[in-house]
Amino acid sequence: MPLFGNKFSPKKIPNRRSQSLSNLSLDSSQAKEEFGIECGPARINLGGSEMTFEDGHWIPASGFGAASHQELMILRKKNEQLLNENNFLKIKCETLLDMLTETTVNSHLQIQEITQLKNMVRSKNR
Repeated sequence: MPLFGNKFSPKKIPNRRSQSLSNLSLDSSQAKEEFGIECGPARINLGGSEMTFEDGHWIPASGFGAASHQELMILRKKNEQLLNENNFLKIKCETLLDMLTETTVNSHLQIQEITQLKNMVRSKNR
């Protein structure tokens, strides 16, 4: 038997009482605040510029950043339109080159046929 008691057996901590999970005791305004579905977009304020999270992107809510963001969105849309137009013009150019190649081949074939026919006529005339 130890002289001063057992150092390695701590006191048992009493069990905590669980709080009531009933929402019957809440008044209507408190219940609406706790369980209401009214939730706005997520907002954050970093370095004086406020941003909101909408459609999976952080968008500046106000100030200088909002104006530059709108300009950026306009420029991106214009860039996308120009890329689409560029792709269309490339396809058009390729189609025209294919048509030119086909007509060139046809003209060369016709020239060869003409020379062959001329040679045949010359050989018969001899």
